[in-house]
Amino acid sequence: MKSRERVIKDIRFYKIKQKDFTGDFNGIIGNVYHITEDTNSIGQRIARKLNELQFISGEFDHIYINFTGNIKHGKLVESEKFLDKRIKYVD
Repeated sequence: MKSRERVIKDIRFYKIKQKDFTGDFNGIIGNVYHITEDTNSIGQRIARKLNELQFISGEFDHIYINFTGNIKHGKLVESEKFLDKRIKYVD
């Protein structure tokens, strides 16, 4: 594996603040959407399966999935948010 090729280590879920939201907001998905005890485990299981299948992602090894009402239901869009090349944000 080349130094720029990475395997996925972590998949996390967050919530994007909607324009009409009022009150405190920290982006944690459970504070807005109902989640189960298995929600975080699902991301971990997907990451492990991608590792098992030797999926190579390029420069990023973390995927942060942002649940948002700003895009059409059922669509995934690579986010414009960029903080670190090791993290890929998806809305």
